[in-house]
Amino acid sequence: EELWRPAILVAREQLRARFVDQPGCAASLSEPAASALERALLIHLTNLSTPALQAEFDEARPAGHELLARSIDASEDSGSSNEHYRAFVDRLQGEGLAALFTRWPVLARLSATLVGDWVEATAELLERYAADREALALLFGEGGGAAPGVIAGVVPYLSDRHRGGRAVAVLQLDSGHRIVYKPR
Repeated sequence: EELWRPAILVAREQLRARFVDQPGCAASLSEPAASALERALLIHLTNLSTPALQAEFDEARPAGHELLARSIDASEDSGSSNEHYRAFVDRLQGEGLAALFTRWPVLARLSATLVGDWVEATAELLERYAADREALALLFGEGGGAAPGVIAGVVPYLSDRHRGGRAVAVLQLDSGHRIVYKPR
């Protein structure tokens, strides 16, 4: 997961840039809700890259290390395994995603697509929420069409992703109401 933090920052910035002319849309998402959406993206990126990272780790690990660890008392070698893993992670972080993507170009394309889809799907969610706020206020019986508040929490990806990463989510509003967002 640590390796993907820069991609999450890029996604956050792309989303922020998307709403430079619509500050109300971006302001309708609390920091905890934004973090939940970013965490979901991080999980998807991690799952996407697991086979490539496992292959990289297997290649970086000393030959026969796994077999040796299994043939002797595992407790004797657990520190060595952690050292190899930590060195592997440090190397990847030092190299950055660009080096990994050079070795795994399809992973680069799929990761970029995943980040782009996340930005578009999240932007659509915020735009639709902004467009529906008055109707939601009337539905919830809040007088005078008062806005139902910001999205205080999100439970994302409650369905399979479709149409560029869109999926059902539950939005918890700071007014206490919960709504189910079902993308088109």
